[in-house]
Amino acid sequence: MARRPGYNLHKASGQARTQINGVEHWLGKYNSHESRRRYRELIEQWEADRKDQAVGLRPDITVGDLVQRYRAFAHDHYRKNGRVTSEVSALESVLRVIEKSHSKTYAADFGPKALKLVRDKMIALGWKRISVNKQAGRIRRMFKWAASEELLSSSVYHDLMTVQGLESGRSCAVESTPVTPVPVDTLTAILPHLRPPVAAMVQLQLLTAMRPGEVLHMRAEEVDCWGDVWEYRPGSHKTEHHGKTRVIFIGPKAQKIIEPFLNATETGYVFRPTMRNNKLPANRPYGRDSYRNAIKRACEKAEVDDFHPHRIRHTAATALRQQGDVETSKIILGHATIAMTEVYAERDHSKARDVMKQLG
Repeated sequence: MARRPGYNLHKASGQARTQINGVEHWLGKYNSHESRRRYRELIEQWEADRKDQAVGLRPDITVGDLVQRYRAFAHDHYRKNGRVTSEVSALESVLRVIEKSHSKTYAADFGPKALKLVRDKMIALGWKRISVNKQAGRIRRMFKWAASEELLSSSVYHDLMTVQGLESGRSCAVESTPVTPVPVDTLTAILPHLRPPVAAMVQLQLLTAMRPGEVLHMRAEEVDCWGDVWEYRPGSHKTEHHGKTRVIFIGPKAQKIIEPFLNATETGYVFRPTMRNNKLPANRPYGRDSYRNAIKRACEKAEVDDFHPHRIRHTAATALRQQGDVETSKIILGHATIAMTEVYAERDHSKARDVMKQLG
């Protein structure tokens, strides 16, 4: 957002001055009523000029029009391997909210107060605080895109950036339940109730800290079985669009689990439902829903609490954090920052207790 020109003192003369769009304005004696009045007049004109610029590019475009344009852009932009990503469905949720409340509003008039109103509607729908903040960010990105397409002035986007995210305990938005690791005893209990490929995927996640999508789409040709520690380089992964590479290290325990499945296929997906059902296409992986539902059924049979497969990664991350330093854990987990690793790994207080047992 453009900074408001300041009311400044010229020490040598004792005069007040301000600079607007590169032009120096002398206002009179510093801190006098006249200089303050003149400064207010100039600032009011400056703000009016900025508003005129905001509507100057496409004064007729409404929020509803902008949503339709951005929706089309998103369907083309957010793609991986020829398919739209989950970002599109997340975006669609908030686009429906803003369409319902501000469809006929001129996009140039959609300011911070309008964004806060949309945010309040998301809270009324029962959306969690973290989700509300993420969705507000998606709205901002839509207006940033509009500026890049010269549909709106960038000042509209910069004004929206002044709206701070909701803070924990300082809003009426519902707080998210922290994602916790799955107890290892729970994982052990469900293994007998899973088909061999699914049981192998659960164990592999636990031993390697893979994301569910990484284990589901593992291909034999992407696994380098040389040396004491194998390497799996997914052809497609979460951060590939940022130009980052992903290497998953497979130790001896995990190798024993995956080896029978690698021996069964030289190329293609390592874990396939066709191993049990020959009517399905030969080169088809397990789907996310199939994996999730298989675990859910196994939990029911084992009479343990149900869990999402992604929580297995949290269990693995916590084990890594207990055994190694945080930088090593970050590399194994494929995180860009240590802060993200700390989110995934449950805090281990045992070392702190040992230190204080001696010092305290």
